[in-house]
Amino acid sequence: MQQPTCTEAIELLGQVLATPGRLEAEDQLRLARLAVEIGQTLSTLPVDDPRTALLLAGLAESLHHSSTRFQIQSAHLVETTQAHTLEADELEELRACEQRGTLPELRQPPRRCTGRATCKDPAALLSAWLTIDGFAAQRRIDDAHYVIGQFDMQANPCGPQFTRIAQRFHDQTCPPQQALNVARRLAKLEARAADESELPGATALTPSGKLVEKAADELLDEADLRTRTSELNKLFKAARTQRLTQDPSVEAGLFRLGEKHGLQHYELLVQASDAEVLESLIVQTDNPRTKAGSASRQPVPDGAAAAPTEYPDFLTPAEANLGLWKPMREPSVGQRRLKALLNLLQFDLRRLSAGTARHCAEGEQDPADGTPETPDPDNVSTLTPTKSPVESPDPSALVRPTVIVHLKLDELLGLADSAGVTEHGLNLTATELRQVLATAQIIPLVLGSRGEVLDIGRAGRQFPRTMRRAIKARDRGCVVPGCTAPVELCEIHHIQWWSRGGPTSVANGMCVCKTHHMDIHAGLITALPNHGLPMVILPRYQDPEQRPRRNRINQQAFELSETERQTPEAPPIVTVDPGATADGTGRSPSTE
Repeated sequence: MQQPTCTEAIELLGQVLATPGRLEAEDQLRLARLAVEIGQTLSTLPVDDPRTALLLAGLAESLHHSSTRFQIQSAHLVETTQAHTLEADELEELRACEQRGTLPELRQPPRRCTGRATCKDPAALLSAWLTIDGFAAQRRIDDAHYVIGQFDMQANPCGPQFTRIAQRFHDQTCPPQQALNVARRLAKLEARAADESELPGATALTPSGKLVEKAADELLDEADLRTRTSELNKLFKAARTQRLTQDPSVEAGLFRLGEKHGLQHYELLVQASDAEVLESLIVQTDNPRTKAGSASRQPVPDGAAAAPTEYPDFLTPAEANLGLWKPMREPSVGQRRLKALLNLLQFDLRRLSAGTARHCAEGEQDPADGTPETPDPDNVSTLTPTKSPVESPDPSALVRPTVIVHLKLDELLGLADSAGVTEHGLNLTATELRQVLATAQIIPLVLGSRGEVLDIGRAGRQFPRTMRRAIKARDRGCVVPGCTAPVELCEIHHIQWWSRGGPTSVANGMCVCKTHHMDIHAGLITALPNHGLPMVILPRYQDPEQRPRRNRINQQAFELSETERQTPEAPPIVTVDPGATADGTGRSPSTE
């Protein structure tokens, strides 16, 4: 049989695609793989004719539109088919077939988990399978809800949230990215319903009482890009202003804006009633006749370095040459109010610490760590709660802020000439670090060359406060690669389970978020001690190489060397029973 030419094959494929009908699952996968290969081939072919180049550019844009629709549709199919409930073995077989370039056996029904799902939700599976950011995966799922379909509380499929924009998304003559951008902006205008069983819809109105979705859909018909963009911006700005006029509280909150000129910028938006409370606190704490007002008026270091002749005599010549000494000056009004307010917050926390310790002693959980513990006698022995002129909040509902600064031993020996890094990644200058060290309660956590804790003690099954501090100071968050859970939301896990003879020690503890803690006990993730610097092995479908890894997001201050990351010191692999849901004693893994 004579092999068809490329032209004949293209014409034959076009005829098959033009024929209506449902393709088999294997044919769908082959066709999708062929589309990828065609795109890769076209991107490498030489072109000399400018007319061909221009036409290819237009076809590439159309291909991009089609791939965008296919991307959102595939994310919707992952949620529709509940792919995150597939067994881990099934996912590993699919990953192996993908790497070999073969098709899996699809005649048998899929194997699903009978208990807890392999992944938390479809977005988590997409993030792990496609190696994309979790927020990007969730955005694809949300986009599918906007323009393809939603699901009710019983997982029944329903229509899209924005029907008009959905029609434009599926229109092959319209760029889908424009429809998605409008849908995302519309979603920000929609308030969450009090009843979660009620699916969100298009309810935002313009000042004239017209549906914003309808107005935006009409503006998308504008041919000129600049005019269309300008009119859409005006529409959404007016709708947002209208929303704020009706309910200003939706924008209230405290927002961190990042660092600028060495200062951390925060934006505080409050209603008038809350602002009055804040103003009253500021005025009272800034009163010069009170202790708080007097403390806030203490001189502060000047921002400019002193001249060489102005150095005090107790500084050595080496320290004087560093230029760190700064003369004192009177604080400004803003600095005085900020210092007075911070002093007030710290004072109230000290007054309420006795009540917090009492609640912990009665068996409640420590709000900072999630595990019960006995009260700290250093914090409650000399404190007596006093009545406040206003109703005091429940001490168990408060959090006690803790400032942990990471610095190396040579920085302490060298009087902290370099900077320190806080638990949340904020950089401290040498001057700020000196001030912290001068007033801080030093907790001796000695770290080795690789960042492992060398010595801090040993206790019973529950990790005491000192050990939790050491483990969290070492791991600085969940150790699973890619996880962004902060250290406050993490739990401490026994790498070698307590029920199997594992000790309660810093070397046998690791910091993980609740989701990955469950994955470890379900057998999806393997934890490795690695001589005091824990690592994990991710599921095979997520990491086919099965290499021990460690989260690098929170390790900016103490980076491991390239050699240590590539050749870990033969960490022993801990065997985990996949069928176990706890540590063998029936307890929840959150207490590990």
